[in-house]
Amino acid sequence: MKCIIPFQRIETDHICCMLVINGQQGFFLIDTGASNSCIAKSRQRFYGLIADEDPIEAASAGSERLEAQKMQKVLWEDTQGNVLGWFPIMLLNLESINDTLAKQGAPAIEGILGADVLSQLEAQINYATMRLSLQL
Repeated sequence: MKCIIPFQRIETDHICCMLVINGQQGFFLIDTGASNSCIAKSRQRFYGLIADEDPIEAASAGSERLEAQKMQKVLWEDTQGNVLGWFPIMLLNLESINDTLAKQGAPAIEGILGADVLSQLEAQINYATMRLSLQL
């Protein structure tokens, strides 16, 4: 079964979509270059995230080193209630990313949908129709 998720381009030309994690809806950046999907550290309680391991140092696309923490697997859904699956997620401080987005007039994100989930769901991004297709 395929699941089609609409996405939008924000002011920075990044693409973002609405997803549901553990029953809570949020705005996620779709990033095929991000190894791991993550949630903003500031939203840990909102999404009911439970740590699975101690914090580690993670690499970012820039020179900045970030503290990340692996959480237990979480339930991913689209906004229509279609279950995408149970996938691990990292807790990451997204303040610097959201600050950069805000300076360019773009909305804040609550998390990043990364290559770990995208590859498992055989994601296809169609820029012409602004749709993300996932194989369930």
